[in-house]
This record gives sequence, C-alpha cells and structure tokens, in this order.
Amino acid sequence: MDMFKPYLFQVFVNEQGKFGNLGSLIVDESSQLDLEKRKSITAEIGHDETVFVNDLASVDVSIYHANGEVDFAGSVLVGAVWQLSKLKDEPVQNIHCKKGNISTWQDGDIYWLRAGLKGNLGNWEYEQLENPEAVDAIALADTKGWKKMTWAWKDEAKGLIRARTFASKINIPEVQGNGSGSMNLAAQLQREIIITHGDGSVIYARPALNNKAELGGRVLAI
Repeated sequence: MDMFKPYLFQVFVNEQGKFGNLGSLIVDESSQLDLEKRKSITAEIGHDETVFVNDLASVDVSIYHANGEVDFAGSVLVGAVWQLSKLKDEPVQNIHCKKGNISTWQDGDIYWLRAGLKGNLGNWEYEQLENPEAVDAIALADTKGWKKMTWAWKDEAKGLIRARTFASKINIPEVQGNGSGSMNLAAQLQREIIITHGDGSVIYARPALNNKAELGGRVLAI
C-alpha cells in the first residue's frame, strides 16, 4: 500500500468545515492492484468506499466497498470530483465509472455530480418520521438489520430536511453522508432539498431531467 498513497477527504462538511463523511481515492493507472487487493486496501483504510483511478486523463475510475466493486457511491464520488480537479489542476467535467458517464461541476464551494437513477441507487428503504427530534432519538441498538434512511422535515417550505441513515445490513452502523439516498429522496419529493445528515453533514440534492438527480456538497482534505 505504500506505493499507492491514499488521498483522504471529508465529504458533505458544513459551512464551517465540520462533520462530513470520510472518503478516499487512490491512483492506480498501471492497474497493479487486482480486485482482491483493492478490496483489502479499502477495508484497511476503513472508509465506506474508496475510488481507484484507472486512468487520470480520461477520469476513468472504479469504486470499491470492502466487499467488492460497486456501480455508484454518491458521497465518495463528490469527493473524487474535488480531489481529481486538484490532481489535474483543472475542473473535472465527467467521471467514468461502472455506472457509466457521470457529469460533474463546481459551483462556488459546492462540488456537484449528475447521475441516472436507473437501478434504484443504493436500494435504500425510507421512513419519514414526524419531526427532527424523532430522527435524533433513534438508537443504534434498534437499527440491526437496517438499510434505511430515516428523515423528517425541518422546514418543508424551504426544503430543509433532517435525516440519518443506518446500514448495519452492509456492516455500516450509521452512514454520515448518504449521497445515493439523498438523490433518490430528492427525486421522490420532486424538489430541491438540503439535508442535515448524521452528526451534522450537509447534503444538497435535486431532481434532474431524464430520470436523473444531482448531488452536491463541500469537501475538505483530512
């Protein structure tokens, strides 16, 4: 692993640079790391997913969970947009991954991507609760076997949401930044939303044309 320096970042930090979801990126243009090695490195780093860059020029990447390659992971891909823009010293406009071509851009301090919803990104269950206090009150001990995003309106008129995601079903007790779930929720609600997620992550999501959705957030290096 010493040959392959992981770039580490926090995705969906708030305006003060706090909270967020951990993500990582490794450049492996020579494809020296096979599937099993990529899985073990991802497990060793300990983040939900790691992006492996197969070709920097064309921005071709693969996304790995400790259990193997996945088609899409919104949180770590937003982080990858930020990191790859720094590595290439120019804005990244597209990322190519197993899901296909992902459009990407920067708007102020927010990094964005647009992806198709076909395939039900993340296969999350959803539960709307009565108020944010009910979301905050959920105990981890009561979420065994879940792969669920729980949410409530903070201010429906303004599109503000409080949410937490629990995924012990895939060995992640609580997700600090659920990108794919936020995209699906925005599409279900058919409106732009700003989600205070987990301990305080801030996620921007909105529906787009042609059965797509957009996901945005701030990113900082660790």
